[in-house]
Amino acid sequence: MSSGEAPETDDASAQRRTSWVTATGAPLTIVGGLLAMVFALQPWRVCPEDDAPAGCVALPHDTAVMMIGIGLFLFGILTLVIGRSVRTGGASQP
Repeated sequence: MSSGEAPETDDASAQRRTSWVTATGAPLTIVGGLLAMVFALQPWRVCPEDDAPAGCVALPHDTAVMMIGIGLFLFGILTLVIGRSVRTGGASQP
């Protein structure tokens, strides 16, 4: 504290953590959801026996990328929920 700065309050620290968690969770949710949806629909795939690309059999690497997207989506949702509970202090409002 010799630099003349006031110590940071708990409210400011909690708000900064909440902002960081929200700024991390929102993009993870969006990217994960888009990644999973694109790899589930497989718009680049062409199947001779089916007229819809989503009806094609998924290759192992396609499935792995889709699972990563689902994991990112769920982790993003979890971080948003945690950020929301930190902001409200963990108590639910009636």
